Amino acid sequence: MWWAVLGIMVLSIGLECWAVTHDLPYPGVDEPVFVKPAVNIASTGDLDPHWFGHPGSTTIYPLAGIYHAWDTVSHGGPVFSADPNLAHRFAADPGTFYLIGRLWSIAFAVGAIPLIFLLGRRCFSTRVGLAGAALWAVIPMWVSYGRVVRTDSAGVFFALLALLLILRLLERASLRNQVVAGSAVGVGISTRYFLVTLLAALVAAGIMALRRHAPGASVRGIVAGVGAAVAAFVLTTPYFLLDWSAARASLTNENASHVGHDGLSPAGNLWWYLRDAIPSVISWPVALLAVVGICFAIAHRRDPRRLVLLVAGATFLVAISMSKLHWDRWPLPILPVFVLFAVDGLVRLTSALDARVGRPALAPAFAVVGIALVAFLPAKEVVQLNMRESRPSTRVLARQWIEKNVPEDSSVVRELKTAPLNDTDLRWKSRFSLPYGGWTLARYRLDGFQYFITNASISGAYTTQPRHYPAQARLYRELRQQACLLHVFRPTASRDGPIIRVYELRPAGSVICGSTFAA
Repeated sequence: MWWAVLGIMVLSIGLECWAVTHDLPYPGVDEPVFVKPAVNIASTGDLDPHWFGHPGSTTIYPLAGIYHAWDTVSHGGPVFSADPNLAHRFAADPGTFYLIGRLWSIAFAVGAIPLIFLLGRRCFSTRVGLAGAALWAVIPMWVSYGRVVRTDSAGVFFALLALLLILRLLERASLRNQVVAGSAVGVGISTRYFLVTLLAALVAAGIMALRRHAPGASVRGIVAGVGAAVAAFVLTTPYFLLDWSAARASLTNENASHVGHDGLSPAGNLWWYLRDAIPSVISWPVALLAVVGICFAIAHRRDPRRLVLLVAGATFLVAISMSKLHWDRWPLPILPVFVLFAVDGLVRLTSALDARVGRPALAPAFAVVGIALVAFLPAKEVVQLNMRESRPSTRVLARQWIEKNVPEDSSVVRELKTAPLNDTDLRWKSRFSLPYGGWTLARYRLDGFQYFITNASISGAYTTQPRHYPAQARLYRELRQQACLLHVFRPTASRDGPIIRVYELRPAGSVICGSTFAA
């Protein structure tokens, strides 16, 4: 059976590495947030990352160590001290550093596969664990986020690891096992704050162990487990307390308003996750099968292992719903649990069907066919995703066009996730959105900005709701009226990225645009 797991891991490596160099040396918008602190730690020896948004300790600190080791082996850098030259190499060749960071994320993504198998085998059956791991490996969002320098793959890895260790408490709740499980939870919190909800599963498992008279179960063990979680977090993210002002600023910034991803109540957020986000990520057939599996687990409450999984999933979803923001990627750490419930639901349905037709020997065959059918759509989409991300995105095309067509030393303002303009001869300013901070087109004109690069997913969030965002919508309307649209870059079936528009703001009173390019 482990040969099959190894095969799934090889498949995962192939899918993750297919487009691992996507858009490099121009990283995604979030990747510098993790790579730059790691480079700074390795080049200066200052262990304070000065950013605690996720907090991402299991990404930033290991990358700093990898960069240091790479610098020592490949460039003859010092072994026991920081090397300032590493920062210069990063400035000259950032693509290599981002590629190393992506490979670290992929290591977590691939490492999650055997954990899903083990979790499925422990809570359901060997075939559920194997099918769940295979299905998870082809989830498109998982593949996409599994290869970028973020905390998503690490978050999934440590969530699964912690759950495995927590479930072990139901069989033997010794003080050592409680501390180990709590430590895994603490490291998970150092990866993504929302994994603090695993404390509920940790305590629930401890209480169930007490009621079941599991060997070693005790109240002292439960308290020790929670204490170990706190200690592990402090040890792996010490500057969260030592640099509290930076930590508080990071948390405030992470929870700032984000048009298109705010405006819902906690109940609205939860309903959005259940109705829209989760089904879109794992597909509607898998989501419906997960409901079947969960209903079966609730109706037959004899297995405490599945109840612990339900506690973990429910508390996690409730916690992320408490934020004033909602993102479809936030449920990722707990989604493998729902995939396992989905596979179990499919197994239950096929078993019931076999019982009706009187051919129980066909149950495994029906289950395999069912898994293949529900995996077909995600597998097809993940291949299309990799084909798109194997080509330069609209962001890179926009940069290439701007370098050729926008005069040197021009003053440019760009919105988030548009053309990367670093290492160009332009005077540029990057903003989340053009109206951010109350800026108007008149102010941009007064400050001498000539060219504007917009992201349709950002501008559209304002222009489609002019009653809610009158000032912001007015800026974009004035931009269309007073500026010349020079070029439009659109994603296609074979190219990803946002719709990017490049405008030139002509002098006041000018109505002649000259040549207008559009594609």
